[in-house]
Amino acid sequence: MHKTGNFSSANYGILSPALTGKTLNKALYVALAVNYDGKKEVLGLWLAENEGAKFRTCVRGSRLYKDLKEVCVDLKKIYSAATEDAGRQSLDDFGKKWKRKYPVLFKSWDTYWNDLIEFFKYPPEIRKAIYI
Repeated sequence: MHKTGNFSSANYGILSPALTGKTLNKALYVALAVNYDGKKEVLGLWLAENEGAKFRTCVRGSRLYKDLKEVCVDLKKIYSAATEDAGRQSLDDFGKKWKRKYPVLFKSWDTYWNDLIEFFKYPPEIRKAIYI
């Protein structure tokens, strides 16, 4: 996953499997994200017997969405740190936890760290207004 956010779902579709030639009415759920190049990436596909809130809840409860929430919490620790040094420590902690699973995400923050630290020059009130 390159960029968290910008998710959408295709809740229902009619599938015609090439092997059987039969038309099946199934609900197809697709989780999409937009990467840093502006291209869509499929993060997950789920097939269900029919469309329904119960299945959507199950999809949202999957590991993908659990990771997303946790990743966002850990990223917030970086940009909401009180100082540049604390922010760097939070980024290092983020790397220890997520670098293996989401290497591009960590690399982006690490590569552009020298640009991102400008953010820490603003007082907390201004910084909060920027990232809200």
